[in-house]
Amino acid sequence: MTGKKRAHQSTSSPPGRNSFRLFSRNIDGLKTFLPPFLPPPTNLHPLSESSPSTLRAWLSRHSWPEVLFLQELKISGRKGLNCSLLYTPLNAADTVSDDRTYTLDTVLPRDRQNCSPFAGCLYGVATIMRKDFVRKWVATVREVDWDIEARVSVVEMRGGLFGGTRPHLCPETGAVHPIYPTRNDRLRAFYSLLRDECLSLEARGFHVVVAGDFFGEKYNKRARAYLGGRKQDVKKVKCLDAVDVFRAKYGMEKRYTSYSQSKVWGTSCNRVDMVFVSKQFWEDWRVTDTGILNTPEERGPSNHVPIWAEIAL
Repeated sequence: MTGKKRAHQSTSSPPGRNSFRLFSRNIDGLKTFLPPFLPPPTNLHPLSESSPSTLRAWLSRHSWPEVLFLQELKISGRKGLNCSLLYTPLNAADTVSDDRTYTLDTVLPRDRQNCSPFAGCLYGVATIMRKDFVRKWVATVREVDWDIEARVSVVEMRGGLFGGTRPHLCPETGAVHPIYPTRNDRLRAFYSLLRDECLSLEARGFHVVVAGDFFGEKYNKRARAYLGGRKQDVKKVKCLDAVDVFRAKYGMEKRYTSYSQSKVWGTSCNRVDMVFVSKQFWEDWRVTDTGILNTPEERGPSNHVPIWAEIAL
């Protein structure tokens, strides 16, 4: 792509007939999107369904995108909270058209030792896709067996952080993990496993699109190293030959995705949410546009704003 456009659009226009839009958003818990008749999973206060911040209102404001990835649901896989109850704010009772009806797939934590509200590491991700898009293009949505913390969801289509030194516990025994004794060690391994999953998909003939929250700056750089395939990194580690689409389109323009709730807007911010795509996918002009919705309204109660990319089919 040539030429530059400003990357801070507060909305995204509907895609062309032969493309789709992918949004990614760290929501910092389901408090915004749970139906009002449900008790929240923690001591949080869900908004009413009529609020402009509810999930369906957000989808409407952005012209019904085909794909939305949510990170940090912050509910436990063993608490018995049924994520299908999100259908109330996700799909209105009078919805009859598939281009305004959505499917929901979730991955919830299976690591009882390291994923808990008290440990501050309760993750969980959701994949929300428009039904007409799923019917035509999606082969399967699946988990990966190496991710018991619920950070990863894989969508296979047809055709075409900050970790810290806090101990990482063995999920089976509760003792300090013999291979990954700290959260930093575990996150290093996580990026290796994510890279290997992407390489495995490419070996099967898929082009790869990776979107989400890549934690703090230290691991943001590691993600770029493993997923970006820079020449200086290839000699050091096995890399996925991929492109950070925001940097590829906008160069070094300063735009951010993470804004502190405790500080004045714009005074404490980082770009930790990113979209990577296979290099050949980028060179074939399959990414037609991308942006960051960096406004206080889009941030809502989270510390993150949504990012998006439009993908040609």
